[in-house]
Amino acid sequence: MDKVFIDDPRTKKKTSLNVGTRFAGGAAGDIHLLPDMPGHVIKIYKTVEDRRLYEPKLRAMIKNTPKLDSSVASFPQVAWPISNVEDESGSFIGYMMPEVDFKKSKSLENMLQKRMRQYHKLPENYGYRLSAAFNLSTAVAALHAANHHIIDLKPTNCRLDPKRMLISIVDTDGFSISGAGSRRYHADQFTPEYIAPEALKKDAREVSETIGEQQDLFALAVIIFRLLNNG
Repeated sequence: MDKVFIDDPRTKKKTSLNVGTRFAGGAAGDIHLLPDMPGHVIKIYKTVEDRRLYEPKLRAMIKNTPKLDSSVASFPQVAWPISNVEDESGSFIGYMMPEVDFKKSKSLENMLQKRMRQYHKLPENYGYRLSAAFNLSTAVAALHAANHHIIDLKPTNCRLDPKRMLISIVDTDGFSISGAGSRRYHADQFTPEYIAPEALKKDAREVSETIGEQQDLFALAVIIFRLLNNG
């Protein structure tokens, strides 16, 4: 696919964009650079089934965008969708989001243990880990204020700016999303190491519907504990 179409947030008009290099992705979709719009990337879902599944969820995400800190535009708190992406026929195929530079950032996992900090040349001073914990907490709070829940909150889904200790949470289309009325678009999965005890016998959908915020707070507490106690 050479071109895609978006509702350009700058002009409020539909704009065609050239699809750049694929640089990441997973089972559901591929993430591409956008040479026509530096600082942004697109995720294109692979199958018709996934496009049908994610389209209403993405529309709800764009309509209910959390109030994130925009003071550091070069490192967004959350890689939140900005616009849906369509093909030439006008069919939904994915979404556009701000780019999180994976080359200049590190996985938060690398900040947890002294050996990993040394290997990745991350600062050892205890205050840096406090800053990372604070910045992660403010991002989670912004999502909760919009009634969204992460569910699968874990260090590998968080990118760290190694100089400023800023945090960017990625893989947002897997979150539990608050839609119109009482509608909720459930999360896809969670990770056993960060699951609250009351969620152990539930699947991701049940957790999304019942204890979403509590699950996030439990995972956040585990991450902060690991940050401050060397893993």
